Amino acid sequence: MSMIQPGILADAADYIDQHGWTQGQFETDDGKVCLLGAVRRCTPIPGDRHLVEQVMHRRRRADVWNDAKDRTVDEVTAYLREHADVTDEELADTFGPQWREIVAQVRVISGATPQQLSDLAAAWDAVQKQVGPEQMYSVAYDPVHAFLAPTEKRLQEEAHALYLRMINEKLDEAATADRVETD
Repeated sequence: MSMIQPGILADAADYIDQHGWTQGQFETDDGKVCLLGAVRRCTPIPGDRHLVEQVMHRRRRADVWNDAKDRTVDEVTAYLREHADVTDEELADTFGPQWREIVAQVRVISGATPQQLSDLAAAWDAVQKQVGPEQMYSVAYDPVHAFLAPTEKRLQEEAHALYLRMINEKLDEAATADRVETD
């Protein structure tokens, strides 16, 4: 059984059918979504949308493909239904030999509170200042990302970029929620 919910991309196709499709943005004001916008709406486990998005990029079926000038909604939904599952093999190809640990960490980080994310970001920055950016991929200096040590550097960089995007998105969500509460 796959670590990602079976049929997740078929669910995304159904979401597009129900709410409409767009290009050039994740979601419009009237609720239309692009391929990745639909994925974001259909992943029930926190963090899985980040994982699925990375697999879709590896498949070359993400924003650039969705936004191609001659692309149609029928092509997008047909692709999603024909390739409805994200397999463990795809996760391994995308994230490397320690993909299970990456999946687990992404899920943990996605459920983290803004304070936990802020603490992790501060710890990351402090270690990077101490050892320098090139040393950040060493297990000895990087306990937060120790699971990445055996993977090749490209995968480490992709996972790190994903990690930072997730932190920034969660902090943005918290700031937006704070602004809404004060208004």
